[in-house]
Order: sequence, then structure tokens, then C-alpha cells
Amino acid sequence: MTAKTTRTPAPTELPAAFEHTALKSLLAQGAQDGHVGMSQVRDALSAAEVTTAAAQKKVLRVFSDQAIEVRDDGTA
Repeated sequence: MTAKTTRTPAPTELPAAFEHTALKSLLAQGAQDGHVGMSQVRDALSAAEVTTAAAQKKVLRVFSDQAIEVRDDGTA
């Protein structure tokens, strides 16, 4: 029998995009719930004017580093 391990969020220096309220509040929600929806991430990225692929990857990396699952919510 193997022990179940839980992932501990790693301390992450937040990119400047997280100064925007939309991303800041989404991160807080994700920390509380353990997940966020892809449409929520998309809306927050748009509100924060995060448009380049590199900047978007940095934002997604923060969610991953904080053990927040980004769930496919059926939006395209």
C-alpha cells in the first residue's frame, strides 16, 4: 500500500500581470477551491490585457505552481 501524497504549493514570484484585480482575485479563488475554469482564466487574461503567448504561459505556470487545476469547462 502506498501513501497518498498531496502537492504543496511552491512559493512563486508573481508576474506583473497579477497586479490586475481580475487575475489577483482568480488566483485567490483558485487557492480556496483548488481549481478554476478555463473560461475564467481566459476572461481574466483578457481583462488584464495579457495577450502574448509567453505572458499567458507565465500566468498558467503560476496556477500550476500553486497546485490550482485549470479545468476545461467546455468553452472554446
